[in-house]
Amino acid sequence: MIVLKKSFRLTDKDSDTHTNFNFTVPRDARALVVSFSYYPKKLEDKELSYRLLRKALAHYDEGVEFDDKELDSYLPLKNLLTVSVDGPQGRAGAAHRQGNVQKHVISHSGSSQGFVKQKITRGVWNITVSAHSIVTPYVDVLLEAEIE
Repeated sequence: MIVLKKSFRLTDKDSDTHTNFNFTVPRDARALVVSFSYYPKKLEDKELSYRLLRKALAHYDEGVEFDDKELDSYLPLKNLLTVSVDGPQGRAGAAHRQGNVQKHVISHSGSSQGFVKQKITRGVWNITVSAHSIVTPYVDVLLEAEIE
């Protein structure tokens, strides 16, 4: 049974933000499966990448100049979004990984790495999508939670 399904867009202005999605698990369940994906993963525009890199590096090394060849070692720039899950009893875990297509299982018999092995109890749950870095003009996100 799908208990949460969201499709939304974040922009580069949403970097360093957290978006929360509450949902209700109507009955105790065997497992909670969280599917999460976002596109695009990489910034393909090399000139924009260079501008972003020069701005970021100037923040740390003011007055230091970088040529394009030096900047190439940082490419490609990538978006980084992650998910965290909280249940009625508190923190259920987090997946702070680079992949832009992810599937995580939380259950009493075993959970995906980063998540606590626990019963899936009825009540209000929350998924937080954290936008650590959005380097493309926008990123489209798909988020789904399903109980089994």
